[in-house]
Amino acid sequence: MNQPPSTMTIELEEKDVRNDLPDVVNAMSKMRAETIKDRKVTDGQKDEYLHMSYRLASGIQAIADEPMTKRMQIVADRLNKNPTLLRYDPMQDGYWRKQEGRFAEALDDLLIATVRDDFHSVDAKHHVLQAVKYLGIEDTSSKEREKVYDTILPFHGPVPLETKENLLKKLFGRLLGNQYKLSNLEGLALNIDATSDGFRDEFMQMARDRGYTTLRVEMTDKDFEKVKAQLKDMQVVGSDNIRPNQKIVDATNSFVRYTKPLSYPILGALPRSLQERLEKTLPTFSAEYAYITSNCTEFVAAALGAIGTCIYTESEYLFLAAIPFFADAITRETMGWPNHDYDHPVGSAFLKPFLYPLEKHFKEKAKKKVTVELPVRKIEASQQVPNPIAFYDAVGKMEVPEEAERNLVWDNENHHQFGKSFMAYVKEHSGTQPQGIEIATSINKPNQAVVYNHELPVDGYRKYSSLFCFNGRRYLLTAVEPNRGTNNFVENASTILADGSDNQKKLERLGKELDARYVHLREYRSGQVASDMEGFGDRKS
Repeated sequence: MNQPPSTMTIELEEKDVRNDLPDVVNAMSKMRAETIKDRKVTDGQKDEYLHMSYRLASGIQAIADEPMTKRMQIVADRLNKNPTLLRYDPMQDGYWRKQEGRFAEALDDLLIATVRDDFHSVDAKHHVLQAVKYLGIEDTSSKEREKVYDTILPFHGPVPLETKENLLKKLFGRLLGNQYKLSNLEGLALNIDATSDGFRDEFMQMARDRGYTTLRVEMTDKDFEKVKAQLKDMQVVGSDNIRPNQKIVDATNSFVRYTKPLSYPILGALPRSLQERLEKTLPTFSAEYAYITSNCTEFVAAALGAIGTCIYTESEYLFLAAIPFFADAITRETMGWPNHDYDHPVGSAFLKPFLYPLEKHFKEKAKKKVTVELPVRKIEASQQVPNPIAFYDAVGKMEVPEEAERNLVWDNENHHQFGKSFMAYVKEHSGTQPQGIEIATSINKPNQAVVYNHELPVDGYRKYSSLFCFNGRRYLLTAVEPNRGTNNFVENASTILADGSDNQKKLERLGKELDARYVHLREYRSGQVASDMEGFGDRKS
């Protein structure tokens, strides 16, 4: 992919470009939501989306300044070095932020610089990437353009799963060893077989990072009982018996089948639960015949052993040593042959203590597997968040009576009433506030301001849309900053705007002290726009 070209045919009039870009991005987001919901994209939608990508590329080229061009170059360089990024999708963002951090951050900054005051979704950077791809192939061969055009789509889906074990380990680290099996289901669902090593919390984050909407996990019934309380949104979609490894079953069955004279006397002496487990697992194994063989073998062996020992040692008392074996054989026959009709196998009492741990293990071992589904991401129709800027602009241009204006001067005669008369006048004459959002109103006496503020969390960022009302002047401020928990945005911005410096210095201070990615500052005086400026911040390392 080449460097973004220095010239390009502009489809839009220069004066309309800036206002048109958010509309183009919103239209592309609407199409993206539709294709994700339908899990498919038609050829007509592909062509329409390609044309909108061209329109967006035209607009970006028209407004691109040096910082935007620099960030486009970062994106183009990473696309050259890692062609997999041609199919990048914001749903994969958690994965790529770890693998290609500069690429993801440059796209964020390009999106903010493109939509500016209209920034309300990081997901929209998908469209900015398509525009950069379009710009990057402007001067290339038709074959190269066609190759990239095929990747300019409204939706790309999750990061493809590799099938080689070494690559799986490389991608997922120690989380996935030989026991976990991964596969795609229906495109946006990740299936993990966790019946061997159990469910882990990391599964959900892994699925979310790679762009899946659903996690489907197969786990044992015992694991299910452990985690069902903490996974509130989990749905059971299937249940089945756990099947043993068929290769091991076939090999064991063949061995037992062809060694019955040796294996049945031993296997028939196992505890009942183990014999019944073998009978269910091995197709040709019979617990009844193994038990009969073992019981008879024990009785005959005890008798022959006792007789042989007495003859060899010439001591009739050693015959007593065979009594426990006779007793065991008779007890087994009595318990396993009610009324001389076989009922169930009975194991040897001599083996019971040694095999008890194994018997206990199999009793406690899970017998069923449960398949559950967990949502890891919601796919919702694209909805543009109402923007309070038009409301703020109306208030900024509003002619306020002198008495209400003086209410914005704080002194000992206007302590309890400070700002209240002004707010009452604005409420009465400003018209209806934007529906669907909450605009907070606060009084800042130290800086002598009334502040209208709307805060919007946007996937790792916070966007502030605020109007600061001072005596004789108003400031409409839009700021986008990284989401670093709680802060004092209104207080800090009020302090900066209240000082006597010029607006350029105020803009610089706002960007620096707030660590803002974007700042738009508009001043109103006497009902008119006195100045209108914006700036873009550099990321702190």
